[in-house]
Amino acid sequence: MFMGLLSLYMEYGEPQVKERLEGMLAPLSIYASKETYLAAVRQGLPGPWTAELEAIALASIYNNPDGSVREKLNREHQKLILRATWEARSQDHLGRVRCPTLLLPSESSDPMLEERMARKRAGVEEAARRLPDCAVRWVPDSVHDVQLHRPEVVAEALREFFDRL
Repeated sequence: MFMGLLSLYMEYGEPQVKERLEGMLAPLSIYASKETYLAAVRQGLPGPWTAELEAIALASIYNNPDGSVREKLNREHQKLILRATWEARSQDHLGRVRCPTLLLPSESSDPMLEERMARKRAGVEEAARRLPDCAVRWVPDSVHDVQLHRPEVVAEALREFFDRL
């Protein structure tokens, strides 16, 4: 889901988004400690930090003998995934989807992100237009990992989506 929306965002979003996203994946995949890693993850997640979120975060790292930790999916592989997503142009294939589709895009109420949200809304509207049977449920106050930030909203949206099938 994320990669498809990322591809749409790159298509309809900011012109330099590919370079900016690749820059975010600069090689820093080793953290001084588990606590340093968790602090970095917490910083990127809005809302309350829970034991469940911590368990999910910890499942994505390896503990090194010296006490440092590194991500299981290293930055080079993250870059390969991002590059493949960029080159796949999934938006060109949306019309070929033949099953009901639910889009769960994240939504921010941060006034600093108004322009970005406007571009995102346009991209999601375009995706919904291209998908033959599409439902859209915006997930408020979240970033791209909506299932981590707002699991209750995602669960409700999935129940409603499957109930209508």
